[in-house]
Amino acid sequence: MSIEKAFAIRRSAMSVVELMCVISIIAILLSMLLPGVQSMREAARRTSCSNNLKNLGLAAINHEAAQRSLPPGTLGSRNTFVMNSRDLSASGDSNSNFYLHQNQNTSWVLFLLPYLEQDSLAMQIPFVCTDINKTYKDYLSQTPRAPRTLLDDPEVQVTMKRSLSILHCPSDNLTGELLAKNEGGSQPLFLRDLDTDGFLFFEYSFPSAGTNYAACSGASSGGYQPNVDIRKFEGAFGSRIPFKFAKMTDGISNTIAIGETLGGIAAGERKSINPWFFATMCRGRSDLGWLSEHSVRSPGLELIGDQWFAHQAGFASKHPGGANFCFADGSVRMIGRTVEVRSLYSLCGVSDGEQFLAQPE
Repeated sequence: MSIEKAFAIRRSAMSVVELMCVISIIAILLSMLLPGVQSMREAARRTSCSNNLKNLGLAAINHEAAQRSLPPGTLGSRNTFVMNSRDLSASGDSNSNFYLHQNQNTSWVLFLLPYLEQDSLAMQIPFVCTDINKTYKDYLSQTPRAPRTLLDDPEVQVTMKRSLSILHCPSDNLTGELLAKNEGGSQPLFLRDLDTDGFLFFEYSFPSAGTNYAACSGASSGGYQPNVDIRKFEGAFGSRIPFKFAKMTDGISNTIAIGETLGGIAAGERKSINPWFFATMCRGRSDLGWLSEHSVRSPGLELIGDQWFAHQAGFASKHPGGANFCFADGSVRMIGRTVEVRSLYSLCGVSDGEQFLAQPE
């Protein structure tokens, strides 16, 4: 073989330096491409989430058309609890099964199952779970062999574990996840000594499937509230309150019906979920003080929570920038986390008369 041919053969191979250069270029191109791919994936997840909310909103509209009202947000107490904050602390922060003895505390989702093509699942649920005319205490007095609480009912235990994809936001990891610690039974509460309203929860340790969507109870908690300025921001869903579209004087296109929620998250760790079976309501304030945008108790908690901090009673999502909301007319819009606080209150209220503020970001 001639020297010229041998040299040509050697030159046809790629040197280590050239190989490293090619690998570096490919790595740079991939690093430039990856954010775009992630952005496209999140856009797809956000669209899927919007479709879920759209279907839930249409189910609520069909319920209103058929039953002449929206479903109640929860079958909790007919009356708002009025307590002092010290009494609430003394009661174990409401973590008592007492409330399950008294009321069903089942959620608005149960009422929408027939309108979500879930007739078979709806038929598995005991009738008392959706009987708005009877409390669970009434049911117990008339049915001697009834389970002590709804959680003791075998049919309820099986049904509440069912995971429904339409109730999960793809951006969260809640799909198919059963958590042992749950909080349900959101109930209006007025703290007399603090002159403020709140939400009352009960905790239970029976595994259940969660949801990323909650009915809107307003910016107030929808119950007793002596402050007229706060009281006017009542929401479309409340405890044993079947609300009618005709009473939404702000207009159904200006009123939030359903929004995203993450349950309880602190420092990026999920502490509890909102179960779909029991009351799942949120308000436009979470645990924030009136007209406050940040929490003193949980620094970093925004008006609309995220994957770092989220409150059980507040709207939240893992979408960058904001959360999806379904309005009473069935339209779905994203509201940014930088939304002006009173604008969000107005969107959550059904008849506050401040429609001019109701412009999502």
